[in-house]
Amino acid sequence: MLLNTNQIKVGRNEIGFKTLNLVKLSELGFEIPPFLAIPTSDIPALIKSSELRREVSEKIKEKLPSSTYAVRSSALVEDGQNQSFAGQFHTEVQVMPENLPDAIQKVIQKADQMGFLNQFSILIQQYIEPDFSGVTFTRNPSPGREMVMEYHKGQGEALVSGKITPEKITFYHHETPPTHSPLSKDQIEVFKAIEAHFQFPQDIEWCLKDGQLYLLQTRPITTISQAQFKEIVRLETLLPPSQNYFFEKNEISEIAPRPKPLTMSLLERVYAKNGPVDQVYQRQSIHYSNTHFFKIIGNELYVDKNKELHSLLPAYSYSEAHLPPKIQLSRGFLRTVKNLWGLSTLKGDKIRLLENLKGALQRNDSSLTLKKVVDAFLVDYQIIFEINLLSVKVIGKLEQILKREIISVLEVLSLPKTLFLDPEIFESIHFSLKNLKGNSLDIDDDTDFLMTNLWINSSSTKKQWEALSDFKKNYLKKFIADAKFWQQMREMGRWLTVKLVNELRGVLFEMAKEKDFKDLKNIYFLTLQELKIGKFDEEMCKKRKKEYEIFSVFTFPQRLTGNFIESEVAENQGLSPGVAVGKLVRAEDVYKIRGRKILYTKTLPPELTQYFPEIEGIVSETGGLLSHLAIVARERGLPVVTNFHLRNGAEIGDLVEMDGEKGVVKNV
Repeated sequence: MLLNTNQIKVGRNEIGFKTLNLVKLSELGFEIPPFLAIPTSDIPALIKSSELRREVSEKIKEKLPSSTYAVRSSALVEDGQNQSFAGQFHTEVQVMPENLPDAIQKVIQKADQMGFLNQFSILIQQYIEPDFSGVTFTRNPSPGREMVMEYHKGQGEALVSGKITPEKITFYHHETPPTHSPLSKDQIEVFKAIEAHFQFPQDIEWCLKDGQLYLLQTRPITTISQAQFKEIVRLETLLPPSQNYFFEKNEISEIAPRPKPLTMSLLERVYAKNGPVDQVYQRQSIHYSNTHFFKIIGNELYVDKNKELHSLLPAYSYSEAHLPPKIQLSRGFLRTVKNLWGLSTLKGDKIRLLENLKGALQRNDSSLTLKKVVDAFLVDYQIIFEINLLSVKVIGKLEQILKREIISVLEVLSLPKTLFLDPEIFESIHFSLKNLKGNSLDIDDDTDFLMTNLWINSSSTKKQWEALSDFKKNYLKKFIADAKFWQQMREMGRWLTVKLVNELRGVLFEMAKEKDFKDLKNIYFLTLQELKIGKFDEEMCKKRKKEYEIFSVFTFPQRLTGNFIESEVAENQGLSPGVAVGKLVRAEDVYKIRGRKILYTKTLPPELTQYFPEIEGIVSETGGLLSHLAIVARERGLPVVTNFHLRNGAEIGDLVEMDGEKGVVKNV
């Protein structure tokens, strides 16, 4: 009836995972309290016979002498990979030897009430009066790649039952553990070793007595999937070993989230010394340095936030990712001050930029070569970047002006343009849409091009605008007209980007045909420099493609830092007004599921416009008010909410209602 550690393997079909895992921990050399187990075959008899419970208790005292005991459940359904049943069964601690029969009865009765008597075994441990008790999640159950430890002085039952508020420390696996932890660095390494052995994140209960770490149980964290853990492990192999880094996906990542070598080499040209970005800053008397801030992780595009900051403001640095950058007077202070002044006094010739934009959109050259199309791209991208730079400033100014008004910048940007702009401003813009593919800078974006009607009326209500006084309307009209103008210019800049990418794509395909590429798209895995020197090798392209596709199953977090930072969860933010109801779906399921759908996505790349006819709205983890997708969505009256995370309540497959103006997403 009573099994010790050496006998457990014999009765493993009648012993729960909790006990089996303790045996594994013991075999690995970790310290666990001595224990005995009662298999499932003996449980029905024990619940019926008080005499039998007394006999078993006497044998326990004989085989496992102790001043006090812990009697725990170890059901066959408990602590498994898919369900833990954490806290649902009963535990008795500090059980005096004479009270063992009653403790056993109470633990069994709870299992009987739950209907698991035939799948139930019992674990009897020597009770250790702890100095500290704790629970360690080797990965954040949310999920995340950080380790989470909760602990307090005294018994562990108060902690796991939620009766007390424990101390909490959180850190990444490569970080040095906080000094205020009651555990040593070597003891914390035990938790990592347990995860490595089970090859999955673990929920580990432990206690500390006289400096000795005792493991009380370990079980898999059921809220993390195998795919998510694989993603976490793969990400850790790609990150720097040091703790001093801060990478983030930004607005550049939105237009080229997974750039192939060709797109990446084009982006590097755009931000190079004397490239389009540098040329625009020079005209604004701003000193820009190419700090090579792009970072490819897996196949996703990040920016190194400190390097990006130093390209314009070298005296500033991010010490912590969730805080504003701090100034360091010893480095580049004068250039920083000059650039801050230049950025605050940006000026743009609206007429010049509009005419240049029209000319670039309408230019048609039938004899394009690689050099011609790349040179044209770099010249025309100056127009695009200058428009983006000025639009951010103008719309940011409007946002500040509207802070104390009853109408928000989102509502203003959604109002019909005809209230503020003369349609003649944008007259005579005509360019060929024939065979135009894509909606972003990504060379591999072949979604159907979506050009918004210049004067399409938004579905947004004008109620807030009409509620303003005539004096206030007249005061605001100029600022709103400027914002509307630059918002439209920004969208037209996207059209130019798509036109330029299409011209480049056409030239590349002709070059691939000349070199007898079996798959023309394989040429995307060459760089511009390789194309320039005639280094064509489809086999090398296929090898790069294979390496690239390994990472396509992963979507790494928006922000990556070397030090764990406990940041507040940002509130949902509306990017495009409107109310919609639908089933929450991922992009890959949009065409598979019938009925009304709300698209859930991590980012807002322009190619998501391909789903507009099929969906009622979009909820995204990240995305900005001035992203191209948000602009198009406002024009089409499609609600969009950002800063939304699945763990906020709604899950894939749920029926949800969203309000793109208020930023509300809720289950229906």
